[in-house]
Amino acid sequence: MRLLSHLAGWFSSIRPEEFMTLYTTTVGDTIYLPSDQGIGVCVHEHVHVRQSRKDMLYYVKYLLSSRARTYYEVEAFCASMEMEYYLTGALSSYEQYISALRQYECSVQDMDYARDKFIEAQDRIKKGVIETPESVAAIEWLDEYSGR
Repeated sequence: MRLLSHLAGWFSSIRPEEFMTLYTTTVGDTIYLPSDQGIGVCVHEHVHVRQSRKDMLYYVKYLLSSRARTYYEVEAFCASMEMEYYLTGALSSYEQYISALRQYECSVQDMDYARDKFIEAQDRIKKGVIETPESVAAIEWLDEYSGR
C-alpha cells in the first residue's frame, strides 16, 4: 500500500501521507479503507474490482489515461448514486460527484463526459432504474437481511 501511495504521488498531486489516510483504494480483490466507510463506498470499490477482473490492463489504463480513469470512476460513482438513492430516497447534486471526480485529475473533456453521464444516471435512478450489478446485489442483500 505504501508503494501505491508513492505511485499516486508520481501521477497526481496527492501526497503519499494523504493517500494512506484519506483515499479508499482497490487493488485486485482487496479494498483498502482508511476509515469506517458506508456501504455506498464499498459498492463503488466493488465496481473497480469487477473492472479490474474484466480488463487485464485496468491499472495501466487507470494510471496513464484520463479518459479510461474517468470512464472507470463514472461507472463507480453511478453505483454510489444508486446506493445513495436507495438508502436516502434523495440524490446529491451531480455537481458534488463532479467535484469528487476532480481529485482524479481528469481532463476538461473527460469531465464534460462525466457531467453528461451523471445527469443521465440521476434521471434513470429517479425513475427507479438500477443498472450497476454491484448496486443490484447490495440492494438485494439489504432487502433480504436488513428488514427494509
